[in-house]
Amino acid sequence: MIACVSIGTATVPLDTAVNVAFPYITGAFGVPVDWIQWVIVSYVLTYAGLLLGTGRIADVLGYKRIFIVGLALNVAAQLACALAPSFEMLIAARVVQGISAALILSAGPALITLAWPESDRVRMLGTYTIAFGLAGAAGPLLGGLVVEAIGWSGVFWFRAPIALCGLVLTLWLAEEPRLRNETAAQLDLWAITALVIGMVCGLLALGQGPRLGEHLWVLLALVLISATALTGFAKRQLRNPSSALFDLHLMRDRVFLGVIATHVLVALAEFSVLLLVPYLLGAVEGLSPAMAGLILGGAPLGVMAASYFVKYSLGDGVPDSIAAGSVALVALALTGVSFWPQSPAWPLMFINLFAVGFGYGVYHVTGMDRVMGTLPTHQRAVAGSISMMVRTAGVVAAASLLSFWFARRGGNDPGHLHAAAADTFLWAIAAATVGLFIFMLTQRHPAKDAEA
Repeated sequence: MIACVSIGTATVPLDTAVNVAFPYITGAFGVPVDWIQWVIVSYVLTYAGLLLGTGRIADVLGYKRIFIVGLALNVAAQLACALAPSFEMLIAARVVQGISAALILSAGPALITLAWPESDRVRMLGTYTIAFGLAGAAGPLLGGLVVEAIGWSGVFWFRAPIALCGLVLTLWLAEEPRLRNETAAQLDLWAITALVIGMVCGLLALGQGPRLGEHLWVLLALVLISATALTGFAKRQLRNPSSALFDLHLMRDRVFLGVIATHVLVALAEFSVLLLVPYLLGAVEGLSPAMAGLILGGAPLGVMAASYFVKYSLGDGVPDSIAAGSVALVALALTGVSFWPQSPAWPLMFINLFAVGFGYGVYHVTGMDRVMGTLPTHQRAVAGSISMMVRTAGVVAAASLLSFWFARRGGNDPGHLHAAAADTFLWAIAAATVGLFIFMLTQRHPAKDAEA
């Protein structure tokens, strides 16, 4: 089961390979630097909007079945991206890839945690995140190699066989887990549709708000549609508790909301590395795409190392103090990145990025474990989807808002590249710092709870 889920899921974090190709994609299609956000947003926004809905569908229809459909669709999407004749077609194929990622990510954590006793949940999440981090770390290096060999399309070509391998293994070896505390689940397609519309329009408004200044009515329309759809979703869920995705009363839980809000902000901060550093590395004279990919892989390698740390040192859960320290580490390491000279030594760059990834990795496992521990086991796919969705919300915000600021500060001009990146990293550092304060203010203090 571990091998099936790990190999099948690997195609999603291997998307870090695409980051290495950013400068080559914008160059090949002759589009401005800030247009690269659509390569990210079209993919990430799609699976962010779908994750909760696909999580519910997986809880009802079966985790293995949804995982298989996601992998089959992913093979087709990777081939469509590689063969895209225009930038617009590439974006369309990325949307299909986002749909496949939502199916894979909603079913994967449930498959791997329900195959083992609940007492092993943190350790299995650590295993899942190790595999996720390993693929994420390999992505930039493999991306650099294939870009150097065959061009930007290689970052999609090499992943199709991996998804196909995961599909075959899952069909052959994986078993559908039996749900604990199984209930007569119902599937409310109207509620899921409303949720998807609300999430997509809300995230699009969040990310594109600065760019819609001259078309304020578009922004207001997106916000109105999102608010209306999410309100309709909430009302329908309250009227039909048996088909509810999760207990909406959780949205009043200070601790639950604090974990989620912090995760969004830390994910935004961490993704600034994968968004901006490829352009900084591309400006370093004599640095090959393969070497740039190796350096960029420091961040996801840090995530993998953090997962080992959590699994083998903190198997019973991550204490608040260590979780808060991991968020602080992200902010400090990003501060170091923002002060890079124009031609930094590669060991310095790698260590800086590794530290960012390590800090984020510890908090990522923390957030997933606490969300999964809050929801019942028969909603395991929804719980995993919530964890992945909040991370994705941070990625969407980073891809849209930070790329906008980067371009505005001179990211399109090689002479102002480093200054623009330094200014943009300040926003990422601020996001991690705010996330740290939110976490510290919202988590329960055992001594005070005991007194209460």
